[in-house]
Amino acid sequence: MSNSIRKPTLEEKARYFDLESKISKLFQEGNRSPDEVLNAFQMMIENRNFHVDLGTILTFSIEAKSLLDLKEEYGTGSNGFYNNTWWLDEDFAKSVPEPGTYEINIEKQLANMTYNEQAEGLDEGWDFPHPAVIAQAILKHYQETGERILENWYTRTSFTDSDGHHVSVGYFYSDGLYVYYHWDDYRDSCIGIAAARKSNES
Repeated sequence: MSNSIRKPTLEEKARYFDLESKISKLFQEGNRSPDEVLNAFQMMIENRNFHVDLGTILTFSIEAKSLLDLKEEYGTGSNGFYNNTWWLDEDFAKSVPEPGTYEINIEKQLANMTYNEQAEGLDEGWDFPHPAVIAQAILKHYQETGERILENWYTRTSFTDSDGHHVSVGYFYSDGLYVYYHWDDYRDSCIGIAAARKSNES
């Protein structure tokens, strides 16, 4: 799979962006010619990432790379990881996920809950993401589309640090992607889940 996200059909794009009503509105305003209107919407469709399914589930081709491998590949800073070092010697940073196709729901779910509450609220077949899977998805998506996902929130992951706290990944803005941790009984509106599952096709 060369691209990390499934390309939608033109019909899906039109439904998602409600193009018919938007184009009609621009025509009625009379500020643009028909060609200008069509060119504007074509550019938006081609350049904006399109979320499949309910607008939030993306499909990624994940390679067998640990967080340490990803840090080596992407570095630190805006395009890579936030420059902190606490996790570099942790066992979870060396864990290599099973490669293949993963579906990840990038909409923040089950926020402001404890870890146990989140685990109970997950839909069947979905789980907390492996930290290297979600990190690779975030960084690959940004590299390919220029869009930052999980820009202002963390997802808890399936791994714990050496103190037993579940690792969190996210807050991917201009400082880079954060690898952090939170107490399992801690609640916050910025801590949710980017639920993930491995596709049967991979």
